[in-house]
Amino acid sequence: MLSIKSGEVQSNDKTYYVSAGEADWVYSFLSRFTTESEFNNRHSINTLKILYLSPDGYNNLKTMLSNSFYNRLSANLSGIKELLKRNNINFIAKETDILPDYHGHMFGDWVIYGKWLSVGGLQSVRTTMLAINKIDNYFEKFKKMFD
Repeated sequence: MLSIKSGEVQSNDKTYYVSAGEADWVYSFLSRFTTESEFNNRHSINTLKILYLSPDGYNNLKTMLSNSFYNRLSANLSGIKELLKRNNINFIAKETDILPDYHGHMFGDWVIYGKWLSVGGLQSVRTTMLAINKIDNYFEKFKKMFD
């Protein structure tokens, strides 16, 4: 499991950025992360900014996505919102009508990202992920998706 500890982050930004597909990994990670953080009543993150496909975007791309994509995304977003509310972590959502260039996660000085992959005509986020730090050009490209 990815471990984010306060002392390991060079940046003062405590925002966790996510460009999500169905947001299943994000929900799973945050449920574990917030449970672990409850022991000392401190969180390394104070805000989640999440980028995901809008209903219109899904309707435009549904031939490229699984039939259950939007139902899973909606259920995972509901769970994420509840977890964050319970733990006093801010939630900022940004919908997009097109698939973002990248899917992945950014926190502090690190980005873990991947490109969407076409598998049998469907788009998937089950791809190889790359880890990069702030000095890489992709760091700013990833962050720009949230502007």
